[in-house]
Amino acid sequence: MIKSYTLIIPNSDSRSPNKVALNIYSSIIKQGIVGDILYTNKYIEAIDKRKKQPVHKFKLKNLYSVRISGSIVHSHGFFPDLISSIIKISDFKNKNKYVTTVHSLLKDDLLESKGSVGMIYFYIWKILLRSKDAVVVLNSHAKEFLVNELGEKFRKKIEVIPNGIDLIPATMEPDSFTSKINAQKKRGKTIVCTVSVIREMKGLHHVIRALSQDKNIYYVIVGDGPYLSKLQEDVARFKVQDQVLFVGYSDCALKYLSMADVFVLASSFEGFPMSLLEAVSLKVPCVVNDIPLFHEYFPLDMIEYCDVKSPISLASAIKKSANRNVDNIYNYARLNYSEDAIANRYLQLFSKLSNKV
Repeated sequence: MIKSYTLIIPNSDSRSPNKVALNIYSSIIKQGIVGDILYTNKYIEAIDKRKKQPVHKFKLKNLYSVRISGSIVHSHGFFPDLISSIIKISDFKNKNKYVTTVHSLLKDDLLESKGSVGMIYFYIWKILLRSKDAVVVLNSHAKEFLVNELGEKFRKKIEVIPNGIDLIPATMEPDSFTSKINAQKKRGKTIVCTVSVIREMKGLHHVIRALSQDKNIYYVIVGDGPYLSKLQEDVARFKVQDQVLFVGYSDCALKYLSMADVFVLASSFEGFPMSLLEAVSLKVPCVVNDIPLFHEYFPLDMIEYCDVKSPISLASAIKKSANRNVDNIYNYARLNYSEDAIANRYLQLFSKLSNKV
């Protein structure tokens, strides 16, 4: 029996891993389970105001507060995993069960974001993962990667549970960006949108290159990140300034996504992209990079897949997808990727762990 649930996250900002963690927490405490949220970094007010969950800065005294028989300690991220492992060492009677969710393909992600230093993080992270009672990954590709890294004996500890989402309808309060988008709509432009941290692996530069193939595409980029200046250089180099709108980071990203005719996922790798679920939930047709990693999310006939590295292929896929019927994929997402559906899968895992002696 699960008596309590302690969530450990880096902070409560609106990045996908934190949103997913808070969604899981909210669904679990609805079951009457006592919950607590600890954060290891600076506090940022949760963007999703529905949750309204109190969060606490991790302190050493928390080592004792989670020592309740039958409790689950669930961490997300490197430092939360480190804290969870420290708590487990102090849990002499092994009363709690320790679970982590890995939100990306760790090695690729750390190499891309931190370079060679990332391999030091990766080596330490593997040690932390081995100490957990269960490791949740978001797709089968990530599971096979971790089995290869940790060893075959860890296969039974690794569970595949994707992300889930229940969207609040996007607020449509007008601003300067919505005015610009509406102006392009009136001109008959196809509005393409991406919502992400701007990193090279997100593949946004492929969309920029495709714009020269179809002058009718107007590309709205919502997000900020270390690759922004390079992306702006690409816009100037390909002379497509009149086809691109940089919105920057926004708490209201769904507002702009809901105005799109097409959403593009051009990433070279992901864990389970929340922005794809958000687009589907808003009934925005999707174009997705045609790699095996992305094929397991939805039936292949529900999404337009293409080689995003080919400007001609991507521009053609965008044009074709703009008129695609999205009812089937929307219903599929509601059935398989709702917050409650995903939370139930976590609850099944937690109950199984709690019943182990």
